[in-house]
Amino acid sequence: MGPARWANVFHGFSTYTTDPDIAAVSLVAQTVATAYYSNLKAGMHSDCLIEQLRFVQILGPESALETIVPIAVFGTAAGSSSSAQVAACVSCHTGADHYRGGHSRIYLPGVPSGQLASEIAFLTTYVSATLTRMNSFLSAANAASSGAITAFSLGTYRFFRAKVQLDPPEFHAWTSFAMDTRIDTQRRRLGRA
Repeated sequence: MGPARWANVFHGFSTYTTDPDIAAVSLVAQTVATAYYSNLKAGMHSDCLIEQLRFVQILGPESALETIVPIAVFGTAAGSSSSAQVAACVSCHTGADHYRGGHSRIYLPGVPSGQLASEIAFLTTYVSATLTRMNSFLSAANAASSGAITAFSLGTYRFFRAKVQLDPPEFHAWTSFAMDTRIDTQRRRLGRA
């Protein structure tokens, strides 16, 4: 069996004075990529490779700038690796908002087997450390700015409220994270456990 592929999709909101150029978008993308791997690699097994960040800055209905940041950074946690199916599910909170279907989620791969308390649960120390790393990632990513991009925030877009479509959609910045000790998988969420 070959290597397992994994992708996380993040949404962000940029404040800019004029339409940014590709240089500004690339620097913000590099800041977000660095924030991700520098804060989260310690919780990922050393056989987990973070390859790239694809960043798309949407400027309008017909206009966008895209850049790909090559990374090639391995996790730094030692010991044996858990199955590729094992993931840490982190819920992203935006304050008092409630979402049909629950909060946004990030599934983190590369969980070291030494962080498992049992077949169904993580060690509480792993949960605590993961939340600390996620908060550090959020702070570092939200500090991104370059050129015309004066502010950047990770968060969630809301497209409906009270069954009415919002145009434009509302952006709600992430304020905190939650994670329980239950082991999750993306397959489980999709009903393929």
